[in-house]
Amino acid sequence: MKRYWKLIAITSIVVFTVGTFYINSALSANSYPEIVFEKVSGNEEELDSVIINGNYRIGRYGTGESVQATAEGSTYLGELSFFERMQGMYSPEMSQLQDKYRNFMRGKNGVVSSYYDTKDTLAYVDIINQRLGNSPSEMEFDIEVLNKESNETISFNVPVPNRAMYMNVHVEDVQMIDGELKVVTQNNLKQTGGGFGNNELHMYSFNLSKKNINGEEKFAAVEQNNNNNMHKHIGSIRDSDALSAHKNIVFSINKENKGQKPEGNMTGEVNEADNGNQQYFAYNLETGEKKALDFPKKHQDKEVMVYDGSILYLMGESEDGREFALYNTESKSMEDVFVIPSQSTESIKFGVQSNIEISDGKMYVLNTTNNDENDAPSTIMVIDAKSGDILYEGKITTKEPTDKEYRLAVYGMEIK
Repeated sequence: MKRYWKLIAITSIVVFTVGTFYINSALSANSYPEIVFEKVSGNEEELDSVIINGNYRIGRYGTGESVQATAEGSTYLGELSFFERMQGMYSPEMSQLQDKYRNFMRGKNGVVSSYYDTKDTLAYVDIINQRLGNSPSEMEFDIEVLNKESNETISFNVPVPNRAMYMNVHVEDVQMIDGELKVVTQNNLKQTGGGFGNNELHMYSFNLSKKNINGEEKFAAVEQNNNNNMHKHIGSIRDSDALSAHKNIVFSINKENKGQKPEGNMTGEVNEADNGNQQYFAYNLETGEKKALDFPKKHQDKEVMVYDGSILYLMGESEDGREFALYNTESKSMEDVFVIPSQSTESIKFGVQSNIEISDGKMYVLNTTNNDENDAPSTIMVIDAKSGDILYEGKITTKEPTDKEYRLAVYGMEIK
């Protein structure tokens, strides 16, 4: 009988705890306002596929709640069920994969760069058994590939070649080319002393039938000289559709003074010997060809925002407003340049960060103002990526005015 009383007590505690969780969550969520898009101009239907991620808090330094906002309304973390919270607020791509391929996705990470998804194939690659510091490494490729037509899965683990050399290895891209699995990684080498470590970009080829590595190429590397004040690092340019099939990746080699924010490249040419700050390259995963991308001098101080197909989207400021330039990596030439007039960006003044997404020929620009000096609301624009016409412009704010001091920090945007 004593055993049953213990079971009843444990069950009661669990029920009480879960019930308290839901009650507190509901009360917390109800205390926060609805987040909405306030139209300035354009067609509100342009926002149907937009998801905004942010955090709302009472008071400038108070505790807050994570929130997602769409054209249909906003959802706070406290409104999600316990199990939905355990899953977290995944990106739309990851949520779709989890809903459609539950068995395959079980136990896998939510990092988009680890996946490749086409009509026929879903592939996943991760690096497991990574350890901190310079301790001995057992890191391996964890690989699983689903044939959607046959519903058959190939899975295997392979040690990372020369893994004792690396502090950590990160997956940057996964592709299938001519029946082989291609995996691009950024490998950070172990440091022999203080300062910054060297890093490299590698492409590994896998034979799926034999479940082994049948090729490796190191196609980019930077070596640090910790005796001077210069830090060099490699950065991959974000692809607008990282899950899809593509034959090129674009990356940059950045040079900056330690402790200083990197600046745009102000030199006339882009080459390893003469470049001041940044060099950009395109690497073809099919042929192994690497080519430098030479921006015209007047565009070299612009920030490279996103890569879509064969087009790089650059953004900068001009006397007339915010300027966008479209650079074709195949022809190595500027395809188009357009300016968003200053009156359309009047709230963009101080400490603003921009996030750009490309989808279906449209450019979505999120301008966030998450600093104490600028209380202006974050803004969003939808622009025709070819003509530069503004299809929609609006502000991200609360549905009803509030007499409480609040802070809505917007930190990301996704396109469904």
